[in-house]
Amino acid sequence: MGTLQSKIEDYIGTYSDTDALSNWLTQGTRILIDLLPKEKLDKISVTTSFTNSVSLAYKKPLYIHLNGYEVREIPIGKKAQAADTNSLYYATATDPVSYIENSNLTILPNGTGTLIFVTYPEVAYNNTNINLMPLELEHLIVLYASIQAQISKLLTKNTILAGITINNIAAISTPSSPSFTYTNPALGTYVNSLIADFGTLPTYTKPTTTFSLTTANTHINTTEDIELANAEMSRQGLLLQQYVDDIQNEVNEYQKEMEIYKSKVQKELQQSQQSQQALLELAKDTTNINLANEAKELEKQIGQFSATLQKYQFDLQSNTTQIQQEGQRVSALIQQYTQGYAQELQLLTVLKAEYNELLQLQLGVGTKNG
Repeated sequence: MGTLQSKIEDYIGTYSDTDALSNWLTQGTRILIDLLPKEKLDKISVTTSFTNSVSLAYKKPLYIHLNGYEVREIPIGKKAQAADTNSLYYATATDPVSYIENSNLTILPNGTGTLIFVTYPEVAYNNTNINLMPLELEHLIVLYASIQAQISKLLTKNTILAGITINNIAAISTPSSPSFTYTNPALGTYVNSLIADFGTLPTYTKPTTTFSLTTANTHINTTEDIELANAEMSRQGLLLQQYVDDIQNEVNEYQKEMEIYKSKVQKELQQSQQSQQALLELAKDTTNINLANEAKELEKQIGQFSATLQKYQFDLQSNTTQIQQEGQRVSALIQQYTQGYAQELQLLTVLKAEYNELLQLQLGVGTKNG
């Protein structure tokens, strides 16, 4: 025979918080005991004798007797009258009474009483059954704990879903426009500004959303109204889909602007290369050693900047790829958790329907308490 945890996991899949499972099993058992009529509880009741008073901790009292007479319960505010021989409410040996104060039951007149009660058990997740609980009702308790665990899973998914955000992709720096200088005694100092301006680098603007799961969580965890939760999730699902669409639209717009920008950069680079070549040809057209050295230094400067430009082009493409990938990552996560949430919510609906149906069958009682 499997443990209670394994029976719960047969419904909802793996659930590792065993402390929570034990709490829900204990809570579900207490709720069911409070709902069961006395004739059903008689089968699992126990009897104890006590003198004057008895603690009711973990006990649901069914019957109290004093010297064979059934004891009736009175409000605590009547206890003084019940002990007053001059009061109409005075308790007698043949008409004994009881009152509850600070979780203790006291009988009047004092004496040795008998308490018939049902114990509220502490139920552990690794138990194979629930002590004294009829097997036909144990299934209801497992269902109750399964429902609470499923609610917990939904809230966890909501927390993850609400926390999905687009990471910032740092913009790259545009290299400054250089000026190369070549000094020729005959021609004077020659300065060539090879690149005027690359223009403004496009930026990716992250979309915003008013998506919120607060109301859905309230319907699931507080009011336990699955229909309203479904309706709210449908509404939020539309906002999420709009958010996903906005992400893709922003990526598409960024790519479009980036292609225009890269085209402009490429044009500037081609013009720069032509100017570089003309300047190098001018510098090399000499037999003067000093001038030749100047030419080599100039060629070195141009080569270094060419490497900078090549890296800039690579960084532009890398930046675009990162933004594309980030948009795809967030869209995929949202779709994954949205689909998973719908499935988990449907399972909760099924579990609650089964719980209420069995409860009505066993007790003739329907409840929204899952």
